[in-house]
Amino acid sequence: MSARRLAQTSTWVAWCARTVMGFLVIPTLIIVPLSFNGDQYLHFPPRNLSLRWYQNFWASPDWLDAARMSFVIAIAVTILAVPLGTAAALALSRLRFRGKSLVFGLMLSPLMVPVVVLALALYFYFSTLHLVGSWAAIVLGQTILAFPFVLVNVHASLQGYPVTLERAARTLGAGPLTIFFRVTLPIIRPGVMAGALFAFMVSFDEIVIALFLASPGATTMPVKMWLSMQFSINPTIAAVSTMVTGLSVALFLAMAWARRRTTRRRTAPVT
Repeated sequence: MSARRLAQTSTWVAWCARTVMGFLVIPTLIIVPLSFNGDQYLHFPPRNLSLRWYQNFWASPDWLDAARMSFVIAIAVTILAVPLGTAAALALSRLRFRGKSLVFGLMLSPLMVPVVVLALALYFYFSTLHLVGSWAAIVLGQTILAFPFVLVNVHASLQGYPVTLERAARTLGAGPLTIFFRVTLPIIRPGVMAGALFAFMVSFDEIVIALFLASPGATTMPVKMWLSMQFSINPTIAAVSTMVTGLSVALFLAMAWARRRTTRRRTAPVT
């Protein structure tokens, strides 16, 4: 391929990438100016700018309770999903057994099955255990949904993992826990952090399982947003959406910074 044709192909690919990114990002960015709308109804572009709907969110006990519940549930889901996903990734990368690909596919099945089907199955299962309407049901249901994200990220970080380091630590007398926390975990930490971030955001933004399993008094923020849109389109929803988007961007930037710092430390020359 000539240099000119290669340059044309690169330019075409770059334009396609920009188009796709714009298609994905622009609808989200439209919410930001809508959240500063001072009118009673949503208008784009806003006729006058105001922080009215942000103040309405922070002054509303219902919105604050929903946000608090979403944070608590998301933290609980992350605490459960990260150890389970990390352990499963380690087992799948170390063990050799027949049907390993099938087991891996079954662990990823929550990503393939429609969420409404998973939520319905969880509803009937938890109803037999008398857990429907409790926090435990929501946490366990969303943990099932977040688990594959941790598994995929940690499993990817284990590709090319230097097993010889563990053997060297074992010959020096280190136990399994010491090897994991002093050797394995520092190497796979970026994957664990990425999995934890995905687990938190999947739980924080999840609505279908929460709708099926939550009690009328236990409303998460996505459910609160959905109910608000059913009865009246309140511009507070735009303010909440903007804050959630900002939180997601801040978490991803923090993860990227931490991963870059970890990589820099690992590749820094020893003095």
